[in-house]
Amino acid sequence: LHSFPTRRSSDLSFSCEVNGVSVVGFLLMITLLDFGLSLWHRILHLPSMYCYHKVHHSVRITKPWTNEVEHPVEALGNAIIKYGNLVLVSTWFQLSPKVAFAYFMFSTWYGVMVHSGYNLPPFGWISQMPALSFIITPQHHQDHHLHGGRNLGAITSIWDTLFQKVVDVGLFRQSGNTTTRLTKEPTEPIPPIPTQRMGKPWQV
Repeated sequence: LHSFPTRRSSDLSFSCEVNGVSVVGFLLMITLLDFGLSLWHRILHLPSMYCYHKVHHSVRITKPWTNEVEHPVEALGNAIIKYGNLVLVSTWFQLSPKVAFAYFMFSTWYGVMVHSGYNLPPFGWISQMPALSFIITPQHHQDHHLHGGRNLGAITSIWDTLFQKVVDVGLFRQSGNTTTRLTKEPTEPIPPIPTQRMGKPWQV
């Protein structure tokens, strides 16, 4: 029998053991996901890019399947961020496949839940806790689908707040005697808003 040399074709590193390193890797992937999606979302609201995002905003009253209503360009950007985080972090940390699976499950679950139109647990509890007000809830994202220029965060509002301070996006800037809006918002009339979701009134 002949033995053939094997060539390492990837720098991805996985371990079947769930340990502290895997937990740190998971949290890092979620942080990068939040950063990447928040930045990409803000870019999609630029007037030159909104043509790719208006498909998603054609749904004014969010439903669980709204997360999948998107232009191929938007979907490609989301996929690059989502899967790129795993590739990037797994080159730094030896991740358990279970952690990678948990990351994909969480990102899919959060996307569906935040578009669900209902503050189901744990979001109902989160919305009642001021200390957790930085977490994006379905109520926040429903408000975004109605008004466009606010609540652009993905998982948290942290990056959205920082972007507004660092980059003049979502604010007004003066150009001579004219005012230019740097974000694009839906122009269609606001549809009737359900006043009750899961038995609790919403303020939107």
